[in-house]
Parts: sequence; structure tokens; C-alpha cells
Amino acid sequence: AHKVLLSAAGRGFPEANVPWGTRLKLHAADYNDDGKLDLLVGDFRMEQQEQEPLTAAQVRKRDELMAEYQKLMNRYASIAAAGEAGRLNAEETKEYEAMREKMNQLIQELQPLQPSNYTYHGNVWVFLRQ
Repeated sequence: AHKVLLSAAGRGFPEANVPWGTRLKLHAADYNDDGKLDLLVGDFRMEQQEQEPLTAAQVRKRDELMAEYQKLMNRYASIAAAGEAGRLNAEETKEYEAMREKMNQLIQELQPLQPSNYTYHGNVWVFLRQ
């Protein structure tokens, strides 16, 4: 007979006020070798957290770094496919590698200025059939 294992979570977002989320994954197998199908269920959810606003100096720095990153990305985009395929000459390869290194540096500098305000969670349940 039908049995509710977990009540409906709505859309699974924090406002649903339940300890489970979205992106449900379900697997049926006999986990305890009793000849009955059991369920392994997993999901994903995220909670939005409050965060401190950036100072004016931090906003300026973030904007400067983003402008520099965007300028670099415009040039990078024009040679990235050729670079990944190994079709650049030695000078272009050197420029391509320098751009990748600079982009990684900019990303590292931007990271504290663009904090994620989400906490991610996953749950796993095993329901053994009686």
C-alpha cells in the first residue's frame, strides 16, 4: 500500500521550511538482501545566509578587478579555442598561458569580494521495505 515517506517539500527552497530539498535522486535495490526492494534517496538544497555588505573601498576594488577581468576575457575568447587545440604559434602560446595565469590571479583576488551567501546541503536516506 502507498505510504508517505516524506511530506511534500513545496519547491524545496528555504522558505519551504523542511530539511530536504530539490534534485531528488532515487534508486531502488535490495540493500539488506531480504528479497524486497528498498529505496536509497538523495537530494540537494541550499540555504541563503545573511552576509556583510562590502565597504566602498571593497566595491571599488571589485569593480576595478571585474573591469580588468572582462578586458582580459575579451582577448582570451578570441584565441581560447585555438589555444585549447594547440594551434597557436610560440608567441601566441606564451600570451595565452600568461592570460590564463592572470585570469586565475584575478579570480583569486575577486573571490573574497564576491562571497557566496549560500550554504549547500545534501541528504541521503535509506528506506528498508518491511
